[in-house]
Amino acid sequence: MKILRLAVTGALLVMTALHAAATPSATAGASLTNIAVGVIDLTPSDGVAAWYQSRFISANARGGIYSDTFNKTSWKSINQPGEVAATMSYGANNASAQVGLLGEVVAQSKLYSDLGPRAEAFASAAQWYTFTVGAHSMLTVSGQASTWVGKSADAGELFTAFGKASVELADDHLWSGYQLDSGFKGAAPADSRSESFWLSYANVSDAAMTVNLRFDIRGGSTVIDTTPPLPVPEPESYAMLAAGLLLLGAVARRRKAGQS
Repeated sequence: MKILRLAVTGALLVMTALHAAATPSATAGASLTNIAVGVIDLTPSDGVAAWYQSRFISANARGGIYSDTFNKTSWKSINQPGEVAATMSYGANNASAQVGLLGEVVAQSKLYSDLGPRAEAFASAAQWYTFTVGAHSMLTVSGQASTWVGKSADAGELFTAFGKASVELADDHLWSGYQLDSGFKGAAPADSRSESFWLSYANVSDAAMTVNLRFDIRGGSTVIDTTPPLPVPEPESYAMLAAGLLLLGAVARRRKAGQS
């Protein structure tokens, strides 16, 4: 019996793999890695060292799969320093996101066309910090951003997909941001990008100031509705319909007169 169960399980795995290989699919995702935070002394001759302090605010991860018959989301969040992850799957379709240490975030999804028109796989991750920056100090944030979207060779024009990574430093008056995007729609080619980024926030005042740092990534794909639109009748078709209704009415009246 145990051998039979193993054989059945193996057969199911093989069938799933064959199905996945034979069905058009699209992938999408984004990541932020190798994050480094530093400080530069804007007035090194004054004898006061540059400094900063960080405070973790929150982080969240989300993975969701949606269709006309299935709608599920995994959502996880934390408000204490730590790691958080969320994963959702439906058959071979999946969406997952993970938040690690400072700014280390990744989100990715894979969607198959047989889930139906307008079906969607979506993943996202975000992380927030508040930094106190000392007087005459410049806070710097750097790292590596990557975004990607892809599709199987037989996908044709079945999908639209996107990947997005962004970082921002902002207070009540100033804003500094970075964003990287990848995407395609229909027959457009797949796309992937990876590059380094560098942001800064300069406190030129004589007092400490606070600034918010946010990391945000997301990626998802959607099955394009390929159902052909219903044909719009031509004016001649309306005329033929009217003539047919008049003829039916005349036949009905003649039949009724013959029966009376």
